[in-house]
Amino acid sequence: MRNLIIKNILGLSILLTALAFSSCSSDGVRHISNPEDCMKALFANDLDKIKEYSHDCVNYRAENGVTMLMMAVAKGNMEVATYLIEAGANVNSVNYLKQNALHYAVIHNQPKMIDLLRQNGAEIKPNAHGVTSLMMAIQLGNYEMVEQLNPKFEDVNIAADDGWTAIYFAIRKEDKRILDLLLAKGACVNFKDTYVQTPMDFAKEVGWKYAIEKLKNGKLCDKNTN
Repeated sequence: MRNLIIKNILGLSILLTALAFSSCSSDGVRHISNPEDCMKALFANDLDKIKEYSHDCVNYRAENGVTMLMMAVAKGNMEVATYLIEAGANVNSVNYLKQNALHYAVIHNQPKMIDLLRQNGAEIKPNAHGVTSLMMAIQLGNYEMVEQLNPKFEDVNIAADDGWTAIYFAIRKEDKRILDLLLAKGACVNFKDTYVQTPMDFAKEVGWKYAIEKLKNGKLCDKNTN
């Protein structure tokens, strides 16, 4: 079930990016006089044209909440993404699934974008299902992206709707490097998911001996930490 939820989220994000091509909203931060010109310029990688329409394009939002910055991130267009951020684009804006640009960077495998976004204040936040960009990167088994996200204590202990924190995802992937990184960041090992399972319970269920030994010395946290 959890795998299905993650896959559906990934698929919906890609679909939202495509749908943004044809939809526009009148309730964005800035009025959009001709959103199609912004979109065309972005997909043509025409930075000069985007600059020409700067006032309208920087904080453009489609009806589904997808922003110009999210689309630039998804396309891997560093030049456009950098310009949008410098011109004032909100790096923490979310679409209707409550995904921000960091979610898009992970979903579309854009590691350089993760660095750009984090350096400019992008936060690791849960989407509508409580799933963070960190959890997605772990689900994909991408240690480099997990490392680039450079999660803090509070980031690794965010709980999804089913109570899973990042460490549960690492245990399911049986990824030693990710598990070690999360433990070093202070991942709590005594939280319980909606099935009343702690990470240790889950590690035993999976049968991953490495995690079982590591979790014995893990951080015990107050139940209100996350």
